[in-house]
Amino acid sequence: MSATYAKWLDTFQEAYASPNDVSSLPCPNCGNCALKLSFVMYIAGAPEGHGAFWCDSCLTGIAAGPCTVPSGGVRVNHDTAGVPRFQIVPPPGRTSASSR
Repeated sequence: MSATYAKWLDTFQEAYASPNDVSSLPCPNCGNCALKLSFVMYIAGAPEGHGAFWCDSCLTGIAAGPCTVPSGGVRVNHDTAGVPRFQIVPPPGRTSASSR
């Protein structure tokens, strides 16, 4: 099964709205409840971070551009983020890539 960018984006929006409940959402790609959402911070204390949203089971996900970190969102320093290398599902018209 290979989920579309649109499906990943829908699931990201659910996770963004309730970051404390991310682990209960099924992965759009493999169906496992192993999703992770972190906001990579390049400037300490900034209100915005770069979203990293992936499945720890199939290592697939999306990378969100700069966005406001929601209440309850996990902030990680870019030097020590601990985000695994995962396959990024590209938006329409773009080719696939991997994180980092």
